[in-house]
Amino acid sequence: MAESVAAAAVENVINQEMTYASPYLRYFFCYGEIVQDFTNQRNALKLRKQRVDTRVGEAKNQIEVIYEDVEDWLRRAKHELEETQNLQDEIDRVKCFKWCPKWGWRYCLSKKLAEKTPIYYL
Repeated sequence: MAESVAAAAVENVINQEMTYASPYLRYFFCYGEIVQDFTNQRNALKLRKQRVDTRVGEAKNQIEVIYEDVEDWLRRAKHELEETQNLQDEIDRVKCFKWCPKWGWRYCLSKKLAEKTPIYYL
């Protein structure tokens, strides 16, 4: 009886630890995946912004009304691209030192990227 209670308690503690530790382990072990996801989302936002900019330019040439929400989206997209340029520069700098990675630094960068990536779903 005591063994089954102890086993259940240990299993419960392990499950809770994995729930709380998994994001931190992901930052450490999935650096490449997080960087790739960030880069893909940033590039998708950049392409979407270019497409909207082109259509807005065409609409302005035809003297059509540009809605405020479109202009607001363009401002937010521009701000996000400018804000994330520093993170992109850090990623590019890491590529130069791939043969000697600094694990703590990569963990911090991975965490910043993972926190910033969901914003690209504007």
